[in-house]
Amino acid sequence: MAKPTKNKLTREGCQKELLSRVKADFRADITLLVILSLLFLPLTALSLWLAGTVVLLGILFTLICLTPLGVFVYKLIRDGKRKRLAEEGRFSILTDTVSRLSRQEPVGRHYADVIYFAAYGRYIATGVTFDMASEGDEFYLVILHAKKDELCFAFPSMAYEYEDGSLQGI
Repeated sequence: MAKPTKNKLTREGCQKELLSRVKADFRADITLLVILSLLFLPLTALSLWLAGTVVLLGILFTLICLTPLGVFVYKLIRDGKRKRLAEEGRFSILTDTVSRLSRQEPVGRHYADVIYFAAYGRYIATGVTFDMASEGDEFYLVILHAKKDELCFAFPSMAYEYEDGSLQGI
């Protein structure tokens, strides 16, 4: 009986996947920024007109209207930095072990399955990845090196084989 083959995990494949994710995040942020701009720019114009009559109230209303736009501009800048880091290959593929699993943990406004790793902490997992994990399992982690290292992907070593380059263990 033939030994089942594992999926191949390569640095180039991880880089393509990182770029794909960053571009998708960037497109979503641009779309939301355009929608919010269409909603908040007329309100901002109204608040600037109001500032001519009631200065303090107008300034306060202007700041409230521009805050959501500022958040999305910040996200666009962050996504641009992440894209540059991925293009430059500033990421590592490391090994780490699962320390804990949490099913349906609150994450923002929804619930998700979460895998906790010994060295790199929390990873919001897809259903398949979560179902393949158990405490003590080894995973390949793709870490993007920004100001604070960001855990982007987790691949179970029972299903993947890392092919190229040196691998750092935790």
